[in-house]
Parts: sequence; structure tokens; C-alpha cells
Amino acid sequence: MTAKTMHDIKWIRDHKEEFDRGLMRRGLPPHADKLLAIDERRRAAIQKAEAALARRNVASREIGAAKKSNEEAAAQALLAEVARLKAEIPALEAEEKKLSKKLDDALAQIPNLPLEDVPDGKEAADNVEHHRFGTKRDYGFAPQQHFDLGEALRQMDFETAAKLMPNYPHVLNTLSTLYRNTNRDADALRVADQSMAINPKQPDAHANRAFALLSMGDLLEGFYEYEWRWRCQNF
Repeated sequence: MTAKTMHDIKWIRDHKEEFDRGLMRRGLPPHADKLLAIDERRRAAIQKAEAALARRNVASREIGAAKKSNEEAAAQALLAEVARLKAEIPALEAEEKKLSKKLDDALAQIPNLPLEDVPDGKEAADNVEHHRFGTKRDYGFAPQQHFDLGEALRQMDFETAAKLMPNYPHVLNTLSTLYRNTNRDADALRVADQSMAINPKQPDAHANRAFALLSMGDLLEGFYEYEWRWRCQNF
């Protein structure tokens, strides 16, 4: 498991049914067979590369022994074998790296599995309340975000601000949130991507992207991006 992935392929190998069951609880199709097929090819590539390296090392030592025994024909055959292996090994190692990256990329697209005590459901209404802290204030009206109020009062104009400061992530993130709050999901996704192009490690941009994707029905990528919500200061 690399730093960017959330799943351990060794665990999936030993808990295939449990892994797929967890994905199905999140409304996603099974992935274990596909992941394990890539992993099987990756492990075969590793074994092939390691075997070639080991044989090259052994053959290199045998060359000296053959020359010492004046077995010139054997020495020449071993030299040819070492040259062939030396030429083949880079391609074998490249294949292993390619398959490792393919596996890591596939694992990185899969969201975390829900814990056993997490209720199944498709929307917020399906959640179960465990406990509360403090007392919820009753304002007598529906509170709004400051940027929604600013736009409504015409004291803020984030669309214009984004045009004037296209490389300022804070403005882009706020505009993306405004689009999301007004059900303009495609615009919210577009502006979030624009913000991430400036700095791909912005939690707010990832969160906006997640909500837009989920609203548009892209559950797989949406839930992956949704994991960034824990890094948002105001989540």
C-alpha cells in the first residue's frame, strides 16, 4: 500500500468477499477480481525480473570458474547468456513498474469501506444519530453562508473576482461552492478543477469536486474525492 492508496492488496487477497461486500454497501460494483488479476500479473512480473537477476549473478560467477578451468566454450556461452539477461532485465523491471502503477491507480480510485456499525443507505436521511453536543440554536430563519448573503446583497461578486484573479484559489473555491449551492454542478466541477490546476492539494477544492461529482451521479470518483472532507477546516 502506497501513501496515496487507502487499500492494502494483501488484505483484499485474503478478504475478497468482505471487500466486495463493503463496496456494494456503498452502492459500488465488486472490484476484487479486477484488482487481484492486476496483482497476479504484477507479482508474476516481479518473480520473472528477480529470477533473471538471480540467474545473471550466478552466470557471472560461473564465467570465472569456467575460465579458471580452461573451459572456453562454456565461458563464451555464459558470457552470451549474461549479455542476453542484461538486455532483458530493464524491460522486465519496466513491466513490473507499469503494473505496480496500474494497481496503485486502481486502488486509489476506490473509497474507504464502511465500518460494520455504519448504517446502509443512499442519502443523509438514512444516517443514524448517535449523540449530540450542546443545544442547536433556533434562529427563526434558515441561516446562510456569508458568501451567499454577500451575493444576494450585491456586496460580493465572485464570478467577476474569479475573472480578475484567475490564479487565486480562495476565490475559485468560494465560486465553486456558490455554484454547488445553486445546483450548477457542472460549473462547480469546472471551477474546482481550475482551482486544483493551481494547487492540487486543496481540501476545499477536492470537497467541492466531490459534491459536484456525487450530485452528477459519478459515485466512484465522487466518493474518492469525498475523503478529502476531513482535511477541510470548516467541514
